[in-house]
Order: sequence, then C-alpha cells, then structure tokens
Amino acid sequence: MKINNANKIVIAKVPDEDIPSVEDIALHVESLKLHLKRGQVKDKDLADKIDKLPSPKYIIKNFSIEEIRVITETVGYLWKQIANGDILQEVKIKKAPEMLMGNYWILNKGVILNGPNHYTIIKQNMNLFVSLLDINAFAMHDRLASNPNDVIKLVLDHGGVRVFINDKQESYFQLTDETYSIWGRKKIRKYEFDNKVVKVIDKRQPYKGWGSGITVKIR
Repeated sequence: MKINNANKIVIAKVPDEDIPSVEDIALHVESLKLHLKRGQVKDKDLADKIDKLPSPKYIIKNFSIEEIRVITETVGYLWKQIANGDILQEVKIKKAPEMLMGNYWILNKGVILNGPNHYTIIKQNMNLFVSLLDINAFAMHDRLASNPNDVIKLVLDHGGVRVFINDKQESYFQLTDETYSIWGRKKIRKYEFDNKVVKVIDKRQPYKGWGSGITVKIR
C-alpha cells in the first residue's frame, strides 16, 4: 500500500495469486484488535482504523473474494505499521494442509506456522505468538535474547504445540499436559501419519528440548 502526499491511502489491486485466505485475514484482524485492546496502539489514526475493521467472525462468515482483496490492503498497511511485517510475504499460515514435512508450530484456532527451526519460527512471527497465545511481549523479548530452549518453553507453556515431521511422514509432537487434554490430543489424532510420537511435558519441570516429557504414542 502506498501513501500519497495528502496522507490518503491509495489502494493497489492485489493479484489473484497473492490474495490471502479469509482465515489469514481474519487472523491478522484478530491480532490487530488484540493489540488495540491491550493499549499497544498509541497512534490515534491507526487505532481508529483498527477499531473500524469488521470482526474476524464476520469476515470468515460473510466476505467475498473481492472484499478480501480490498481489505488485504488495509490490513496489510496496519500490520506493517503495528507489527512491522508483510502479511503477503513474511508470514505463511496454512489451515489443515494435506502434506507436512519439517518444523512447525501449531497454535490455537488451527494456525500452523512453518520455518527452518522452532526458534526462528517464533522470532519471525513474534507478534502472532504474543497475540494468539496471550504471551507478555516483554517476556517474549527477554526469552528471545537468551537460550533458544527458554523461548520454546515459553510458547509451550502458553499452549503452543511443537511439531517435527520427517520425510518418512513420521511425526513428533511436544506440548504441555494441559494443552494435550484441552485440544491437543484431538487435533493430533486428525493427522494421518504412519507414526505419531507425542511428548507431554510438565511445565513445572525444567525444559531440556525434545528430551523433556512423557512419551505417548497415538496411531
């Protein structure tokens, strides 16, 4: 999105192949509204624009492709100002993908984030983790500056699910006992992998990477 000299938003047509899914847009709108609710948006003009955005539920239920195309420009601009991110390039969000391989985080609302390793995924998508898992931003910054296992444990403790899937479609999940009992077990059972190994951790115990937790197999 470009801003002209009169500070008016100039809408540029988003190519069809670049249009995010309705779930992607709803997710970012929800994150922006959470920032606003927590008093993290100091600029009044930006706050007003976020406040006027339709609710995520309304977007998912009612928006057409053309409406998604238009709102992508507004949400993209706001996301750039608030989170310094590009929703068309920086964050790759997939809903229930058919084929997975590599390192992932599963967050609430069915959000799956992929990246070279679990620490980097958190670092590149920090604002989403903070918003969706209700993590204190100062705590997140503090953990990111320390041992990678510290920030991974922080995400696990707040309901994230750590996932690794190899080229043989063998899957490894790590999550807290609380997340496992509330929604994690049900979510994991939906994935069709040849072998599922689940590490259920006690968040009161020190975290030592994949070695932490009681192993549970789900077929």
